[in-house]
Amino acid sequence: MRKLAVKNLKIGMTIAQSIYSTSGSIVIPAGTVVQQAHIDRLRNLGIHDVVIDDPRVRDLVIPESISERTRVEAIGLLRQVHDSVSRVTRIEDIEIPYDGVLEVVSDIEDDLAEQASDIVTLIDCPSPDDYLEIHSLNVAILSIATARRAGLGARTKDVGVGALLHDVGMSLIPDEIRLKRGKLEPEEMETVRKHPALGLAILRQVSRSSAYARAIVYQHHERHDGSGYPRGLRGTEIDPLARIVSVADAYCAMTEPRPYRQRLLPQEAYDYLMSAAGFEFDLQTVQGTLMYVAPYPVGTMVKLNTGEKGVVTRVLKGLGTRPAIRVFYDAEGKALAKPFDLDLSDTENQTRLVTEVCDD
Repeated sequence: MRKLAVKNLKIGMTIAQSIYSTSGSIVIPAGTVVQQAHIDRLRNLGIHDVVIDDPRVRDLVIPESISERTRVEAIGLLRQVHDSVSRVTRIEDIEIPYDGVLEVVSDIEDDLAEQASDIVTLIDCPSPDDYLEIHSLNVAILSIATARRAGLGARTKDVGVGALLHDVGMSLIPDEIRLKRGKLEPEEMETVRKHPALGLAILRQVSRSSAYARAIVYQHHERHDGSGYPRGLRGTEIDPLARIVSVADAYCAMTEPRPYRQRLLPQEAYDYLMSAAGFEFDLQTVQGTLMYVAPYPVGTMVKLNTGEKGVVTRVLKGLGTRPAIRVFYDAEGKALAKPFDLDLSDTENQTRLVTEVCDD
């Protein structure tokens, strides 16, 4: 198996991993031989990547951090939350299904605990229209993974609740602003900047929500250098748990499509956060979070500075830029009769670097 951008999908290729809609129904089942109608459907749905069968890496399994059941239940719950919030006229009338939120957080924790890999795999966001739910779920997955592996114990659940509901206030932002396909005007941006305070007001209606979860919702757009909002907090003024969610929120937002821009590649978001560490974001929090993301995820075709090309087969925690690769093409671009495995984390391979993501 390996990943392939839909724009490079060709008739006759075989889909190796079933493609699901956000509601959990199968769009194209595994084993389907691709026809033009399948390519057209995937493009219309806004799906960016698929997993195809490739005999050179038939032994490769593309990891998933959460189960399909958890994904469907989480997205369904988040739609319920955002729909119910958007319909009310008074914040005092909002009711959050808090038991459902806690159950989803526990399911994500359980799924992550069962995974053999420490690296987090996020959910593909096919369309900006699905952004609010899928983004909230992705932020929760990455935040929970970071918190539980940092040994935060009971606070991990608070991180999960805060991350899952961090954008709940966005449900009260008018759609014509939230879904605008273009740059926001200054007054529109000011409206968007109200969503952390709105989210805090919503969570205050839930007596069982903790002060930690409320701090996360209110502070997830604060920045280490004081450039964030709503209060312009800086450094240690920002709650440590909110710092985790702010980094996860930024990473996930950059790698998901928005109405006004295309998504960034994982390595582009990774590089941005590394460059912003110690300035816009807390250095230790960025380092602690990025240990669990892969700039070059398993199944991705990459090119090395030597000219060699192959597919990423393994990514180790903290070594995201030094994956193991199965090399298919030599430095001159010629297909190898016998592909070989190359671990960039080995000392003898330190001069080899991934330079770009590519396809055949």
